[in-house]
Amino acid sequence: MRESNHFSKLLLRRACLFIFLVLAVFPGMTATAKPADPPEEEPQLDNTIQTRSAGLAWGSPDGAHSVYAWPFQVVQMGHVIQSYQDYGGAPYFHHGIDMVAPNGTEVFTRSGGQVVNIQNYGSGGLYWEVAILDAEGYVWQYHHIDKLSIPSAVHQAYQSWQADHQHGGFILPDTKLGEIVYWPVKSFNDLFHHIHLNILAAGDIYLNPLEFHTLLPDNQPPFIQKTGLLVNNAIIPGGTITESQIPTYGLYIHSGDLFLSPVYTLPPYKIAFSLDGAPWTIVWEFHTFPGGSGISQFVNDFYVVPPTCGDYGCREFYIDLGFTLQGQRPFPSQNGSHTILVQVWDYNQNSAQDSYSWTVVHPSSVVYAGLSGAYTPAGNLIQWSTTSQGDALGFNLYRSESLEGQKTKINSSLIPRLNLNTAEYSYTDDSAVLGRVYWYWLEDEDGYGPTGVYYGPQIVRTGLALSLPLVIKGEAN
Repeated sequence: MRESNHFSKLLLRRACLFIFLVLAVFPGMTATAKPADPPEEEPQLDNTIQTRSAGLAWGSPDGAHSVYAWPFQVVQMGHVIQSYQDYGGAPYFHHGIDMVAPNGTEVFTRSGGQVVNIQNYGSGGLYWEVAILDAEGYVWQYHHIDKLSIPSAVHQAYQSWQADHQHGGFILPDTKLGEIVYWPVKSFNDLFHHIHLNILAAGDIYLNPLEFHTLLPDNQPPFIQKTGLLVNNAIIPGGTITESQIPTYGLYIHSGDLFLSPVYTLPPYKIAFSLDGAPWTIVWEFHTFPGGSGISQFVNDFYVVPPTCGDYGCREFYIDLGFTLQGQRPFPSQNGSHTILVQVWDYNQNSAQDSYSWTVVHPSSVVYAGLSGAYTPAGNLIQWSTTSQGDALGFNLYRSESLEGQKTKINSSLIPRLNLNTAEYSYTDDSAVLGRVYWYWLEDEDGYGPTGVYYGPQIVRTGLALSLPLVIKGEAN
């Protein structure tokens, strides 16, 4: 029995030695769990990043405020409030700025104020906040401060504020708050040690921290890589929209900007467009982001997702030009070619433009039999008839003051079709000015919108009817 036990122990020792040698020679055979990269900001359950300093700001979101020097020398701008973020959870607007500098860099409050929070708001040691309520009512949340570097005087100020919210916790401008923590993840092969700074107004509205600091030099204009078409919020190839696609089509830009950095692409600060020569429309300007206090609200409406991405290794920004707070902006349904001029700006007002043209296929199904016009004391009487109306829902009447002049719709609501295909219509233009000459055109509208196919013109001098022998069926210019 003793020999058996001795033999078993000998086999066990040899087996252990064999395993040790194998692991020494082939270390790759060991199984280790690779930790996930920490997100740039620690997401909370309600998809916001609220700390104990939330709810304390009382400054107006649109009020005047002071402008300060930077809390340290910014080496690169890593993110801005409009940056798209998705680290595997719910996507969100970045809601602050990431100021990149070496770890250990000292961080100062330039505004001074009351220390209203010192908190580890996430897991591990990366997510420490020091928050300052300035004299104008804005809360400055400095995230990613090294815990061990927070001076005792700042801790004492926070304790003083906890004891007396009205009179306690004050520190002077240019007080050191701590140092930048070591960030364990590289982004685009570059170190990403940084301070994430949020500035909150009343109602916890996130404001653009760039507005609170002196301008940094920026000689890198934004860029537009591509403008194109969307259908059902998905990018489509080509440059044609068919009739059935009209209700769900839109336009996008693939755009970006670099700010004090060769690698960290940012979205543009402001986006606007002019459609078919019309006045400019602003899509958004990032004084704040569309949700105000909700960092996830509207993010998947403003950005086209996919292919938009925003994490440590991917930054591509596709912006929906049809975005509004009320829903999608419609784009032209009129048959023919359309052109959009898009312009983007960075915060320093460097800008870039792009022009894009596409074709909408939306033919008219109406067969007209005639168009006439005459002056009457009640106004210019316009009459027309049809032999077939197809799928038309009704008509719009346009007026211009020259043959090639700008057409203006004069009916306030759609002139409804009659149930018979062979039908006669009339409309009195009571806004015509006596003595002026007008050209009148018809356009039909169906379930996809106005067709943009014009029938006419008929010329009428208010006070005298003129005949024009040529009647033209054409499309919008």
